[in-house]
Amino acid sequence: MSGAFERDALEASLRQLRTLPIGYEEKGYANVGGATPESLASLRQTPSELTLTLPLMVLRDRALDSNVRTLASWCAAHGALLAPHAKSTMSPQIVARQLERGAWAITVASFGQLRVLYGFGVRRFLVANEIT
Repeated sequence: MSGAFERDALEASLRQLRTLPIGYEEKGYANVGGATPESLASLRQTPSELTLTLPLMVLRDRALDSNVRTLASWCAAHGALLAPHAKSTMSPQIVARQLERGAWAITVASFGQLRVLYGFGVRRFLVANEIT
């Protein structure tokens, strides 16, 4: 185990997420409910080709990876410990990338966020709020 996360637990959680069916009630997925993220990704289609309902936010893998690598490189070069905030996305996939690239910890704003990410294998947190 690394101090910041348990690699096996995180990888197992991400594998499980890829195979869970997406419900029709999920924003944007009313027309493809029942499909899994893995099956949709294998189609290599755009959101409009998949008939996902709009508005929909799309992340470009190359841009996301570049951003994660750039910030990690800058922090390493300047001796800074990186603890990116997970509040905005609460995305275990993005958190996993950040940890794999050397993030020291993950910042959360609430015990609920900490609990969710702990369940995915994250083990080092910075709590940016008062816990009462």
